[in-house]
Amino acid sequence: MWYQALSLLPYLVVGYLLFRGPSVPPLDVKRGVSAAAGVLTLLRRTPHDLGAADVLGNGTYTRNNSNSLADLAAVLPDSRASPAQSLTTAPLPVPERARPSRRHLTRAEAHDLIHEPAQYAALVYCGPSETAKWLCGHHCDNLGNITVHATGGNHAAVPWWIVVNNGTHTIVAAAGTNPHSLASVTDDLDIRHSVPTEDEFPGAPAAGVTLHRGFYRTFRRLAAGVRAGVESSIGNESAPQILVAGHSLGGALGHLIAVHLQHTFPQAVVHARLFASPRVGNAHWADYVDATLPHRSLHVVNYNDMVPHLPLREWGFRHPAGELWISRPNGDGEDYIVCEGQEDDQCLASVEARPGGMGGFRQYLGLAVHLGGYAGVLVGRQSLCARGVAG
Repeated sequence: MWYQALSLLPYLVVGYLLFRGPSVPPLDVKRGVSAAAGVLTLLRRTPHDLGAADVLGNGTYTRNNSNSLADLAAVLPDSRASPAQSLTTAPLPVPERARPSRRHLTRAEAHDLIHEPAQYAALVYCGPSETAKWLCGHHCDNLGNITVHATGGNHAAVPWWIVVNNGTHTIVAAAGTNPHSLASVTDDLDIRHSVPTEDEFPGAPAAGVTLHRGFYRTFRRLAAGVRAGVESSIGNESAPQILVAGHSLGGALGHLIAVHLQHTFPQAVVHARLFASPRVGNAHWADYVDATLPHRSLHVVNYNDMVPHLPLREWGFRHPAGELWISRPNGDGEDYIVCEGQEDDQCLASVEARPGGMGGFRQYLGLAVHLGGYAGVLVGRQSLCARGVAG
């Protein structure tokens, strides 16, 4: 562990010195130690095979033990979902800023909301060579009739990603950082603010939106492939349903992908279910997400996971609304809280305010909270791609 910590230190030092820029205040020592410790949670991940080429194609893979998607209208009466809507199209119980409505979900409600999206976020870590054939273990076995429209990424500068169709929804998922790839880690550390283009995010430059430069550059490397896959999947549908899932870096990319797809395919209804996402942009970006995906973007935070605390708010970054916080530190969560607005001080932000807070860095050395479980699903371990392995 400490050898791994020392091997990561050059990344942190060089990244901070090169990328913080004049707009980023000097790093508080206590928080800096905590941030470094948080990155260590990624280092025990099982290495993945590298160099998988992009694959485009159509292949249908049938499983007999398909899970149906539950309707949220029965468990969330204030949701705007109709009885005919499935889980992935049901508007989230995310409150307007002027209407405080923080509430606790039962484990059954949380399961209906995030269990299936978490499986897509997990299986994308199996890599294109497996997902293109839908040979990704327990999660693929559970997800029913699937048509794979596109896979890609090299697990370095371009994270692995997939576009599939389950018969009712187009699902896009992206994997997280590969801690064994310098290109992948360097993009994570490039925290300079970058202005997105008008073509990719209409109205964003004029609204003052800035994005994490490394995440934005990574998004641009995979955007064309994802768009082509989505276009293939939705075909001539008049009102296609699109779900975007992702974990860690994949969660950050998921925010960018979901907003971009909503603007690219205005006839679609895009939803996002994202796990352990770091902050992606400034306060104007958070408002832009909320306006583009009202009540349709959810980011799940597992207790004191360090990654969603980064980059720091003091550096000009902010989460959008739609936080679902797992408030108990048992790895599987017993208490799911639908949080109020952006950066609710009773949810993720409350960890920073507690005695020890982010300065109690030892609590972030464990890998478990970053990988889940999210309604019982572990994310980010290639060992779960084996057939017959539950996770």
